[in-house]
Amino acid sequence: MPWLRPQATIDVRHLLPCVVAATAFRALEHRCRLQPSSMHGGCPCSFMHTCPWRPCSPQHCHPPRYPPCTATLRICADGGANRLYDELRGPSHASDSAPMPLPHAIIGDLDSIRPEVAAYYHDAGVAITDLSHDQDSTDLQKCVDYAAAHGCRPQHIVAFGAHGGRLDHILSNLGCLYRYRHLSLVLMGEGNITRLVPRGRTIVRPHADLEGPACGLVPLAGPARASTQGLKWDMDDTEMRMGGLLSTSNILEAEEVVVESDSDLIWTVQCKG
Repeated sequence: MPWLRPQATIDVRHLLPCVVAATAFRALEHRCRLQPSSMHGGCPCSFMHTCPWRPCSPQHCHPPRYPPCTATLRICADGGANRLYDELRGPSHASDSAPMPLPHAIIGDLDSIRPEVAAYYHDAGVAITDLSHDQDSTDLQKCVDYAAAHGCRPQHIVAFGAHGGRLDHILSNLGCLYRYRHLSLVLMGEGNITRLVPRGRTIVRPHADLEGPACGLVPLAGPARASTQGLKWDMDDTEMRMGGLLSTSNILEAEEVVVESDSDLIWTVQCKG
């Protein structure tokens, strides 16, 4: 195909310390669901962290109780600090011997974080940055910019809670995949793992213990022609567009999925747990 560029590879196993944490964090999301009042001015991304791109070891194949402390950078987006505080300081964790992992930074408009939560993290030495003067970017964008500036390279960013809450926030978060296409940004929440499949040829290697079977490819930024191998309903130079055919409710059927497209696509897969 004439539009093909050098091959890209998406392999969640390189992100396993982050991804496994999300399977545990998914239960946290359901127990500490953001209420509409707490969503004002903030994005539903409750917790994000970056980790270096490296193969996982066998001990990472079971979900830890908390997001891993091995991350190079852990960030709470505004009211996400409330959710982390409530879950990890709650009665169910009162007898835990493991210390609560602190975020390295809390960033955003700071119109959602509760005063007692801000005071707790301030006293613990966590950097709290008020960026309310910038109303042209969301809290997630502010966090990704911070992570890109302060994380290690090569860099991979996982945003938890990115699919919960208001629809406009979810759409904005999906837009971040295009905005930060030069970074390895993964959105997680509500039982989904989502990232960008770049134009050209991409090999997706799902982790059988964490991903599937449901998956989808969506041309969110405009029409696309795509071919796939490894799905139950493969495409063959098929046009997709909003308002037309979309590859939704598809099923993983191979250890590798090959995607060839003339435009960037959203890849989303069911997160087990």
